[in-house]
Amino acid sequence: MKYPQDDQNEINRLHAEFIVLHEPHNEQVMAFQDASYALGLKRGQAREAALQQRLATAEHQREQLAQAIADATHKAGIVADGAALDGPTLLMVLSDLAECQLATQQRLNEAEQLLTDARTMLAEHQWHYRPYDRGYYCPECGGDRDHGQHNERCAIGAFLSQVTKDSPEVGS
Repeated sequence: MKYPQDDQNEINRLHAEFIVLHEPHNEQVMAFQDASYALGLKRGQAREAALQQRLATAEHQREQLAQAIADATHKAGIVADGAALDGPTLLMVLSDLAECQLATQQRLNEAEQLLTDARTMLAEHQWHYRPYDRGYYCPECGGDRDHGQHNERCAIGAFLSQVTKDSPEVGS
């Protein structure tokens, strides 16, 4: 058996202390065995304590992760508040949470595209053509497109300035 170096050194020290090489006696051998056993027991208890601490830390972190998943699924409306969630259920609702996020992202992309299309349409259709003077005007305020101006009280101009605030390429 291969011992860690510090254990091997301690066993060798104990052996040298208890065993006289030219006169082996049973009492000295038993004392050596007892001391070696005590050393092994002490080392084993220390290792067990370290492992118990690591296990307790891992269990605590697992519980925190489970609580975070449960809180997120409650907020997302996947499970009722106070529902008991064990390991397999947590994995299932975590999968459902991921699907909800993907579906929400898809809906958000669709809404952004709709808003972009609406901005473009509004920017293109805000002006009406006047055939008698070949110019474009706003039907709400009478503003002239050639000057790019709406009246300051124009509802269309106010609305367009709001919806085009984030898109400078679309405007009046």
